[in-house]
Parts: sequence; C-alpha cells; structure tokens
Amino acid sequence: MSATVVLPSMPAKCPLPVQSIPRGTSASIEDQNGKLVAHCVLVQCTKGQAYLIVQQMDAVVAPKAVTLCVPNMDKPFDLKISTISDVHPNRMHMPMYIQVHYNPEQRYPLEHLVDLLAETVLGRYNFELRKNLTIDLFDSAANAAIRDGAGFIVSDRHRFQQISVGAKQARAVLAPTNEVLISLVSDDHSELLKYDASLSNHQRADFLNFLIKECKNVLVAHWSPAKLAADAKEKDKENEKESEGKAEQKGEKEEAVNTVAGYLIASSERVLCLYAENSKIADSLLAAHIDRNNQKGTVKI
Repeated sequence: MSATVVLPSMPAKCPLPVQSIPRGTSASIEDQNGKLVAHCVLVQCTKGQAYLIVQQMDAVVAPKAVTLCVPNMDKPFDLKISTISDVHPNRMHMPMYIQVHYNPEQRYPLEHLVDLLAETVLGRYNFELRKNLTIDLFDSAANAAIRDGAGFIVSDRHRFQQISVGAKQARAVLAPTNEVLISLVSDDHSELLKYDASLSNHQRADFLNFLIKECKNVLVAHWSPAKLAADAKEKDKENEKESEGKAEQKGEKEEAVNTVAGYLIASSERVLCLYAENSKIADSLLAAHIDRNNQKGTVKI
C-alpha cells in the first residue's frame, strides 16, 4: 500500500501580473516538455524582509523530487527540470550538518525556488537571525509540507479570513454614512499615498501605485465638507483654550488637512484591500463598490 501524498497548502492566486510588482523577483520552472509547472515571486519589503507569492504550482509535480538546470545562463531565474522522481533522498543516517544545512540536488520544486529567490533577494549572511521571509497560507494540515520542505515556520500569529458572499445580500446589511463622499481615484492621488503612509511602517507607495494602475475599481472616501467644517470649528475651540494666558505665536503655518478617510481597491469581484477610519466608512466604500457593479455576482473579501 503506497503512502498518501499530502500536497502543500497553497495561497490564493494573485489576480494581477506578478512580474510587474515593484521590488519583485520572479523565478519559474518548466518541465521537460517546456510546460510551466511552477512560478514564484519574492517581493522585497525591507532590507531584511520579503514576501513570497506562489503564483503557480502544478499539483502533479509539486510532491516530486526534481533536479533542475538553467538552459540559458542569461536568464538564471528560468529553470527547467532535468530529472524527476517519486522518491526523495533519505538523509536520516547522514551527519547532522548534512541533514540540516545541505541542499541536495533532488528537492521539491518549491524548495528550489524558495532557496534561489531568498539567497538572491536577501542574501545568505545571517539569514536565520536577521532575515524574514513570509508567506500566507490557507489553514490546513498540509502546511507541514511547507514547514518541513521549504523551511517556513508555520504559525497562527496572524489569522486572516477570506469569504465569498452574494453582492445583493452583502449590500442589504451595509450601513453607509453621510460623513464621507465616495469617488473613483483621481490622476493626482498624492493625498491617498499620504494617507496610506500613515497606516504602515513600510514604504508602500510604489506598490500602491502599481495597484492603482492595474485595478479599475479604486474608490476613495473623502470627508464631506460638513464634516470638515465641524472638525475645524471644534479644533478652533481647542486652540482658543490652549492659547489663553499664552503669547500669540506668529509665523506658524497650519498643515493642510488630508481629507482622505479610507480607500478600497478591487480586481473584478475580489476586494484586495480596504482601509477606513471606522466601520461606517468601510461600509460606505464596500457599498459603493457593489453599486458600481450593479449588485451582481459575489464579492470576495
């Protein structure tokens, strides 16, 4: 009786052209007939941190032990399978160093790609101590294949959910607010970039520009004039209280108010990101997205 092969748990496929992602390095594997069987992209976030996208992994080839070659040395990331086997090398009785640190020629396709991309993008020096390579997977017992094969530490520190819901049903429970006005992103989206910079410690402007360019559905929530006027009035009252008993300071310029209160980016029915100052604004953005698509089909969040 043969053992059951457990395939690795794979993430959702990116709906955008991954080769064009800023700061991304792409590597692929073809089989002996020239068919593309594996494709990964490593996106460098910081000097020591990167995010792995598994865009394609053939279910038949994924559990095999393969050796690779580089047919064209001018294209070192375009790999091809030289040999393929159902049996992986047994290193249990080899020295511990070989078991832990040595990379055999016969490995999973994913192992080949992860090692190549990690060393190219992040380097070899101090990798275990100072470098971080992240991948998001669906919750599955098959994550052991990623952990034991490709060397990832599988944890549940951050758990995300992806749901599909009927657009009409979702629209019925949303409660938009009149505090914001929803519109398509404009050609000058500097305010949007500034708002996004306040959400993360990472510099994401290049990636956000990429999403805006590739996606048709980019909605921005701006605070309404009434809301801005009310906030300005409240701020003036606070400034008056603070200035009591103090000498008036002249020459100080007030910083321009950023009117962005949230944004949504979607590719077809799939919402890629949704940020908002509160849940009502999030409802407004999602409702506007559904209305633009005439409440048809499903929404994936």
